[in-house]
Amino acid sequence: MEDKKWEARTDRGVTIYKIAEELGVSPSTVSRALNNTGRISQELREKIIELAQKYNYIPNEMGRGLRTRSSMLLGLMVPDIANPYYVNVARGAQDEADKYGYSIAICNTDNDADLEKKRIITLVRKRVDGLLVFNFFNNKDTLELLSGFTIPIVLFNPPPPGYRFVHIKHDTSVINSLLTYLSGKGYTSIAHIAGDQRTIVGRLRLKHFIHFMRSHNLPLREEWTIESDFTQKGGYEAMKTLLMLEEKPRAVWASNDLMAIGAMEAIKESGLSIPKDIAVAGYDDIEYASIVTPKLTTVYKPKYELGSIATGILINLIKGEGVETVLLKDKLIIRESA
Repeated sequence: MEDKKWEARTDRGVTIYKIAEELGVSPSTVSRALNNTGRISQELREKIIELAQKYNYIPNEMGRGLRTRSSMLLGLMVPDIANPYYVNVARGAQDEADKYGYSIAICNTDNDADLEKKRIITLVRKRVDGLLVFNFFNNKDTLELLSGFTIPIVLFNPPPPGYRFVHIKHDTSVINSLLTYLSGKGYTSIAHIAGDQRTIVGRLRLKHFIHFMRSHNLPLREEWTIESDFTQKGGYEAMKTLLMLEEKPRAVWASNDLMAIGAMEAIKESGLSIPKDIAVAGYDDIEYASIVTPKLTTVYKPKYELGSIATGILINLIKGEGVETVLLKDKLIIRESA
């Protein structure tokens, strides 16, 4: 009888028989190559593995969630573990998982959509019971891959239309509160250091900024909106560009705190004062926001709670229990920088 240990369907409908047919070998040969058992030439083994990887082929009991027992392991995908924002989310997730005896395997994607996909496959092969995913890019290939799994999955951001995933909803109306505060202080010429526009967060925050400026008849100048990458260095370089303009903005709102802190560094290096010459605001309220000089005006995002709540939802899904829609609300934090 042929060995069907690896018989599975991926999100593309590829089976062990499809791989065997394409290479002109028997299904049992493919199985031996993938399971590293039996006698088979190294050259053929490598060809089989290469084709399996091409199709994102995953063992049935892993990829389709058909396991005989729980691994008590959850997978957490984050874009940049060096960012304090994700450190706090991970801590909340781990603390919640500990309550139920689960461990968490954290995978960093370095803001790379291709690496994101590879990391997900790695976690599934580790037989995680469920996945927590920062769908930073809402990459179609990644979402299609996730759709092929039957293990529970929770996304930290809403997916695009056409995909049905359990996800956390965020109240972004506080962006209007922040911009209203800045304009009310007399900062009517406001620049925006936007996040990576390939990401849902970067696009959404830029959209709110443009809508606010237009609806309040405030100057919306193309050169005052600069796309960056959510890093401190990126914020620094973006601010350097703004400082080279003949007409400089009176205030700068960065799409996250790291970029805002980088912008503050550039402003101080130029000999200008914050907020006397240029006011600065951020988003997320990471720990550094209350330590830098001057202390950063920002928006508090419940990072620890986000990790905790998402993990609680995932565990409920694993247990087969119902889940309720959760809306996380952010809060304006006024400090010294604006």
